[in-house]
Amino acid sequence: MARSASVLAAVETEERWDLQVAASSMSIPVSDVKEVVKSEEGALLSWTPDGKLITDHDNRVDVADPETGTRAIFGNDPGTPEFHPQSCRDGRVVFTGYTPASKQLNIFSLDVSGQNRKKLTNGSLDYYGQCSPDLQWVYYRDQSTNLLMRAPLDGGAGQQISDLQVQGRFDISPEGSVALFYTLSHTEGHKEKVLEVSVDNGQVKREIPMQKQHAGRIQYSLDGKALEYVVRENGVDNIWRQPLDGSAGKWETAFKSEHIGQFRWSPDGKQLAIVRGHTDSDVVLMRSTQ
Repeated sequence: MARSASVLAAVETEERWDLQVAASSMSIPVSDVKEVVKSEEGALLSWTPDGKLITDHDNRVDVADPETGTRAIFGNDPGTPEFHPQSCRDGRVVFTGYTPASKQLNIFSLDVSGQNRKKLTNGSLDYYGQCSPDLQWVYYRDQSTNLLMRAPLDGGAGQQISDLQVQGRFDISPEGSVALFYTLSHTEGHKEKVLEVSVDNGQVKREIPMQKQHAGRIQYSLDGKALEYVVRENGVDNIWRQPLDGSAGKWETAFKSEHIGQFRWSPDGKQLAIVRGHTDSDVVLMRSTQ
């Protein structure tokens, strides 16, 4: 606010993000990317067993058809915020939902038809639900402590996985034995460490040196033999594949513009779903007319 109180300066932002799908190849040129629906930078996405895309939009869980570009609410709209959805191998969807009465954010599930809403966790701030490959557990981050937790997928008491704090999102290995996340070592000058941690006893299996500076989530490849993450160079985002055996990595995309919010390979590895775009920010002045 100006001292005269007649002028207000503010930052106006406008998101320009799309959910896109591309065919798998060694290098994916921009011309081969198909826009499915409009999206948001922070939208999560995953593939259903029948080839649809589960995502979140305007605090609701949506399903989008990559062939037709249609979008619909997955199940019934409860009238309360639901976000961060992830599809499980059997078609169930887990997500974070808000309960007004308790003022809590918990992990819920819907069955493959979008029905039978079920509360799975009992914390106060539970985020980023992800099913275990064997469909026995739902893993999530307790945002009040930043600890990795799990609860039975059919509902039950939460269990702490590790004493280490999770920064950002995590991933579970394809065979389900370890969790992948990065944490900060405060005894080493707040150094970032990327770790694999046993989900059964919380022991660190190994620390993984990164080949490139990542932007956002680090996740496993479909075959579990590599890590995949977004790298920003010269203002442009692309996906880097880093083998876990320590060999040289490679680019999986060759975009010439835009940023990447999220990405997911289809279960058969033939398609890449990707949230891609940018956010415009401008300083604006608002003047009193009185």
